[in-house]
Amino acid sequence: VTSEYYALQWFLTLFASDLPQAAVRRVWDRFLVVGWQAVAQVGLALLYEVQDSLQGMDTCEALTFLKRFTRTRRYEAEGLLKVASAFPVSHRMLSELEAAYEAHASGAAAWTPTGLGGVGGGVCSDGV
Repeated sequence: VTSEYYALQWFLTLFASDLPQAAVRRVWDRFLVVGWQAVAQVGLALLYEVQDSLQGMDTCEALTFLKRFTRTRRYEAEGLLKVASAFPVSHRMLSELEAAYEAHASGAAAWTPTGLGGVGGGVCSDGV
């Protein structure tokens, strides 16, 4: 399961569509202070919180779960940011990830999720 399926919405909206507004405001505060490092750390914190739930799921179950779990759980802003701050994300790491993404994107410009065999927009029968 690649992050393109579930985290794209997080990063495009800076979590506004997925987290309670109080948590979103605190994430945005942190984003304004430290930049994209905060967004990456919050994404990692969210995944850390659900890692046990993901074990034993097949790909389609995991994709469905990852696209929806933030809307069904209650996240307290300070607790989420405390977990997030435990992840060491450096500007160098972000630059390396950006370079790897750009290299992948330029080599796979014609790739779309529907190209993986799913009908109606995804790899699973429910369109995920």
